[in-house]
Formats: sequence, structure tokens, C-alpha cells
Amino acid sequence: MNAACARHIEHFPHELVVIELDAATLLSLRALLHHSRRFGRPYRGARAGHWTTAAIMDANNQLARLRRIEGRNTA
Repeated sequence: MNAACARHIEHFPHELVVIELDAATLLSLRALLHHSRRFGRPYRGARAGHWTTAAIMDANNQLARLRRIEGRNTA
């Protein structure tokens, strides 16, 4: 990974993920981070402290919040 990309990744905006209201954007982010090797995501068993794990968890949590809100509004 080149230095410019590494610097960009260091500043991943976790605070923006938790306020995102578009499920499609969150699903795209999750798929990109989960399946792309460009971000240097470690193999299973070595992911605990990696930034992509936190980002994927943030996206999953926000998606769950959006589903709960949608469920309340349709009931």
C-alpha cells in the first residue's frame, strides 16, 4: 500500500458512518471493506485491532438501527 493511501485510510471518518441514513451507502461500504484486499484487511484470526473491523462493525450497527427505525415506522 502506498504512503498516500495509508494516510488517507488513517483518517477514516467513523463518526460519519454512525450518522449515515442511506442503507445502500452503508451496504456498499461494508461490501467494499469486507471483500477488497486494497485496504489491507488481515486474514481471519488477525482482524481484531484492524481499522476495517471497526468500520464494518460501525456500518452493521447503523444498518441495524435503520432497520429498527423502519420497523417502528411501518408498524
